[in-house]
Amino acid sequence: MDFYKQELPRFMILSKNILKYLKEGKTLEEACAKAGVVQNELNIWKLWADKGLQPYADFFREIQNYR
Repeated sequence: MDFYKQELPRFMILSKNILKYLKEGKTLEEACAKAGVVQNELNIWKLWADKGLQPYADFFREIQNYR
């Protein structure tokens, strides 16, 4: 199985938490820290999003609303 598929359940939980913190007015960096996501992990998600993998691409489209 591809690694991005193995990470999907974890991603779904963490991305939901990040979006919740962004809605509360936190910056992306603050939201990631509060959710327990390190920068390298966010970078990997971004690479997968750039390849068009769903729901990673959806997540990065969604966070654009909070920048």
